[in-house]
Amino acid sequence: MTESGTRRRGAALESAIFQAVWDEVSEGGYTRLSIESVARRAGTGKAVLYRRWDGRVPLVLAAVQDNLPRQEDLADTGDLRDDLVKLLEAGAERVMTVGPRIIIGLLSEILDQEGVDGEHFALLNDTILKHLRSLLDVVYERAESRGELDRSAMSDQIATLPLDIVRSHVLMQRPVTKDFLAEIVDDIVMPVLRSRCAPGRR
Repeated sequence: MTESGTRRRGAALESAIFQAVWDEVSEGGYTRLSIESVARRAGTGKAVLYRRWDGRVPLVLAAVQDNLPRQEDLADTGDLRDDLVKLLEAGAERVMTVGPRIIIGLLSEILDQEGVDGEHFALLNDTILKHLRSLLDVVYERAESRGELDRSAMSDQIATLPLDIVRSHVLMQRPVTKDFLAEIVDDIVMPVLRSRCAPGRR
């Protein structure tokens, strides 16, 4: 129970649990985080967490996903370039709030010394990666409806290019600034989209 004696449920409890995840990582790092330590900090029982998440990786992935931008947060500037910059800025801000330590810790556990943990990698793909890709798809769909883009000419590699560049930068623990994000959109992403996916090129 909380200090007030009221048992939290639903969104209030989930919010407390996710906040406990961030606090645990901030104080002790990813490797010291456990279901037990998160439950203790959140003021709940570990059985409550185990009913939702069967270990550290699923719990942390859920906390990260909860912190990502949502479709209703997407800017619609009327211009593909500006929409991409706004999306990357929003995503980078959330990722830096979460912190590279969580991202690196997650990946080191999923990609362990014995190879890829297939179950957890699939969970990563089904949560974080698909979520971010869905936001990019909204931006691309809007651009296509304005006549800026031909999505039929877009490969998966081109579609995920903005996210792949930012992810690499984060994993190298380099600062992700607004100038950097504008630079990759202007100097890399938009030239590729214009050369490969402009309407009428096929």
